[in-house]
Amino acid sequence: MTAHFKPHDRLSSNTPRGITQGKVVRVISTHTTVDGKSVDA
Repeated sequence: MTAHFKPHDRLSSNTPRGITQGKVVRVISTHTTVDGKSVDA
């Protein structure tokens, strides 16, 4: 199942170092450059 996120959605993930929480700032759905690095969505 693929999740579709919107800006301001709150997320959490269970990692080996504990639970990580955050929110979606922007949704990237195409090839783009972020902080000088190439990102494929």
